Amino acid sequence: MTETLDLIGALFILAGSTFTLIAGIGLVRFNDLFSRTHAAAKPQMLGLMLMLVGLVFMERTWAWFAICTLVIAIQMVAAPVASHLLGRAAYITGLAESESLVLDELKEGDSNVGAEEVQGVPDGDYSSSSSSSHAE
Repeated sequence: MTETLDLIGALFILAGSTFTLIAGIGLVRFNDLFSRTHAAAKPQMLGLMLMLVGLVFMERTWAWFAICTLVIAIQMVAAPVASHLLGRAAYITGLAESESLVLDELKEGDSNVGAEEVQGVPDGDYSSSSSSSHAE
């Protein structure tokens, strides 16, 4: 039984490292920022989850289960949020190539944050860190 669980764990780790390798290749091969952030977030997250499940199968203790579950939960929140914020910041500052977008929802519709105003600070006036100096 122990050898079977070790084999299952090794297969999970192999599958996870394959997805992580695919994510690394995607970072190098893709040519625009939005595709690269997708490659960095999606397969990397699945690869990490598979490797941690494999680790739990190989270690078989409640401590490792708790640690791996916590890491998966934090990464499931942090990776998509970081990818989204990176893409939005690149779009707003003009660093991303918006010509490659099929659908540009930030340009077409009402967005909460646009290039003209970032959290109540008019465009070009970033000298003050508090918003109280801009109150009328």
